[in-house]
Amino acid sequence: MRSQSSSFLDPPFFVCSTRDHIADALARGAALLCGGREPEGEEFRSGFLFFFSPTVLYRMDPSMEMMREETIGPVAPMISFSTDEEALKLAYASWYGLAAYVST
Repeated sequence: MRSQSSSFLDPPFFVCSTRDHIADALARGAALLCGGREPEGEEFRSGFLFFFSPTVLYRMDPSMEMMREETIGPVAPMISFSTDEEALKLAYASWYGLAAYVST
């Protein structure tokens, strides 16, 4: 059994989940535009606060975990569409009420 003080060294669930979602997307063909990891430097290692670099991924597809599950981290996955109907289908494909951004 771990002591309570050692649990502060473990990253919280959201950092692990964010890391896993990014790894899954990259393994399935997504491309990383920026971020994708924890920042380096002692100022980001407080023992109980954890940081993750803002991340942008593109060439996403609906089969990727990040497109089906909630990612609790600073990640913006981008997916393209051709028609309004396709955009709505993609937006409603998630069980979660996720935010979506559209840029034209």
